[in-house]
Amino acid sequence: MPYHLWPNRTARNFYTALMSGKLARYDEYDETRADFSRWKGIYETWLRHKEAYTNQIQQCDLSETLRIQPAY
Repeated sequence: MPYHLWPNRTARNFYTALMSGKLARYDEYDETRADFSRWKGIYETWLRHKEAYTNQIQQCDLSETLRIQPAY
């Protein structure tokens, strides 16, 4: 697996485990619950921004984006 994809896959796996209740045993620890809650909020924000970015990129005309204007 390419190195740059590793954190994304790890985060996705953690998020899936968190949302499916596989990490529920950690709920009894207030500090862990707060950390997981903050992480979940940050990750969901990142997902929304990534989706918005992907949508915006898909709407761009690649030929216009790559067009180079002469410097003279």
